[in-house]
Amino acid sequence: SPRRISGEYTQANQHLEDALALGPLGDWLLANVLATQALVSALTGRTASAERQAWEGVRVARRLPACDVSVMALTRAAQVAVLSERMPSARSALTDLLELLSTLGFQRWIADALELTAIVLATTDPARAATMLGATHTPRELLGESTPSFMSDQVAGCAQWIAATLGAQRYAEHEHDGRNKTIHETLALALDAVSAENRPDDAAG
Repeated sequence: SPRRISGEYTQANQHLEDALALGPLGDWLLANVLATQALVSALTGRTASAERQAWEGVRVARRLPACDVSVMALTRAAQVAVLSERMPSARSALTDLLELLSTLGFQRWIADALELTAIVLATTDPARAATMLGATHTPRELLGESTPSFMSDQVAGCAQWIAATLGAQRYAEHEHDGRNKTIHETLALALDAVSAENRPDDAAG
């Protein structure tokens, strides 16, 4: 029930607060705690706290020599922004995330990044968003991953909205195109699309 789920999130947040209260944490643990706390905050509607915690997690992760922690933190920051309906923040996190994934060349978190890119692009470039959704299948199958439960509704809603906008046949064509692209090609396409959406904001600011 919604009440039970809310209680679970509240309890999870208390555990995270207790962890932070223990004293100074190492950067690896602190980055993970902040990223998880940000998700819990977003899922319970505390969007301002969620964004602050997410970007603090990114800042801490960037102090570490291992880039995989930054990938995790940026993925969580983008998820938090999408859950909080803060698309400019989501685009900012995704730009950094996609650049990092393109450089590193490993497949962990790629499917999450592409699903988030699809959600961000859905209203402005539904065809490319459908391609992003199709491209998630390869990395998920290679790693044996499933869609994270806390984003499954957003991903499913995104797919339904794009299919309704494009029509079933066009959606299927673009989704199939995504399945046939290499991961490198898809990351380049995603980064180009997200960066293009960022440029008007950059010029205005």
